[in-house]
Amino acid sequence: MRSLRTLAALLLTALLWVPSAAEAAKKTKKATAGRGAAGPRVVVTAKSVLRAEPSQSGKALVKVKPRDRLPFVQVSPDGKWAQVKKGKVAGWISVDELDGVPSDAIAAGNQVQAPTQQPAQVETKPVVVEKVVEKVVEKPVVVEKSAPGRPAQGFWGGTPLTGPSFAVAGGAALLSSRFDSQFRSGLDPELFKYSVDFLPAVAVAARIGYTFGYKALRVGIDGAYRFAGGASIVVKLPEKDGLQPAMAPPGVTPPVLPFQRQTMAVTAHDADGGVSIGAYFGLGRRAEMSVRARGGLQLQAFLPDFNPSTVLPKELLYGPFAGALVELQTRSVVGFGLRLEGAYIPFAVRQQNPGARDAICLSNAPPGTPCLDSPESSAGFHAGGALALRVIRGFDVELGYRMLWTWTTYAAGTISERLRFDRDDEIKRRAPNEVLDSARRDTMQQTLY
Repeated sequence: MRSLRTLAALLLTALLWVPSAAEAAKKTKKATAGRGAAGPRVVVTAKSVLRAEPSQSGKALVKVKPRDRLPFVQVSPDGKWAQVKKGKVAGWISVDELDGVPSDAIAAGNQVQAPTQQPAQVETKPVVVEKVVEKVVEKPVVVEKSAPGRPAQGFWGGTPLTGPSFAVAGGAALLSSRFDSQFRSGLDPELFKYSVDFLPAVAVAARIGYTFGYKALRVGIDGAYRFAGGASIVVKLPEKDGLQPAMAPPGVTPPVLPFQRQTMAVTAHDADGGVSIGAYFGLGRRAEMSVRARGGLQLQAFLPDFNPSTVLPKELLYGPFAGALVELQTRSVVGFGLRLEGAYIPFAVRQQNPGARDAICLSNAPPGTPCLDSPESSAGFHAGGALALRVIRGFDVELGYRMLWTWTTYAAGTISERLRFDRDDEIKRRAPNEVLDSARRDTMQQTLY
């Protein structure tokens, strides 16, 4: 009887154990499948790295960035780490930095976590963990400041609005030259009331420079040259008789001189070079700007061909300038850029070819005529800008304009050498003793390229 009771108890125990073992095997199989089978793609939500082990102390394998879509492989036994692939590299990343991790895989990982797992292994060597994180996070900071799709970089990469720059262009120019004068004796020779107004010419321009940047500091050096010429200009002279009526014999009507138009060729040259220093400003995530003070040397040459009927002196002007430069550009490609610059020339030296100068202070001036040590004062300014369209990285198409205007005021008491070229013989005779009461020379070159 006792043996029958023992046999019945064993049968009942077997019947209860079989379903429990089957259910446990089913759960184990489901968890294993969630960890080992390739799942859907997951999306990275923050800058991070894939590690060799599911731990902060794991070796960093490869960087990942936000919006990366990576194949999901499995979760760690504790459900806190997910194994994904980037290219051929498989590594571990925290599930908190991912979107789209299957919830059943995380639950299965938590359910089958081994009770003998020692959490202390995750926290081993905390000093090493801090150093690894610091190195990985330190480098992408510059990328984060840039606009989506294009880091903020200079001409050849690196710091924004820095690097070399080079431009060549062809276009048109307008040339102007004017001279007004008054003589103490009231003399009014025709060659001293001429004007050359807005005469067209062909223009060529070139500019080269380099900008160095350190954090918000920008330091640059640049130079530019603009040429205008190849066109004939017309010098318009007023209709005058000079002093011929006084020279005519009694009873003889002097001839009336016709209105004269003298045609000649001219070339103009505008060159400047300078150093600039200032600051860089980031305008949000879309644009950037640099504002710098700029100083250097300005050179201007106005060279008309010699014409014995209408003598215009060839002249060269040079002097220092001080001004400002502003550069603005978007960070996108295709993008836009703007360059504005202007400067004042506080003083300059104007040299003219000997023998045809507008004025010169001579040592043999008549007694009582003041002859100043500084018989003239020259100044001027230049201003311009360019609008750029960035077609590809490091290549812009520009539309630019520049104006250079200089003037010279001659001191009272100076003598003009050009009087001897007047058509009136009496004016030529009086030229060595005639002194200026006032005189001013203006020269302007406008270039569109």
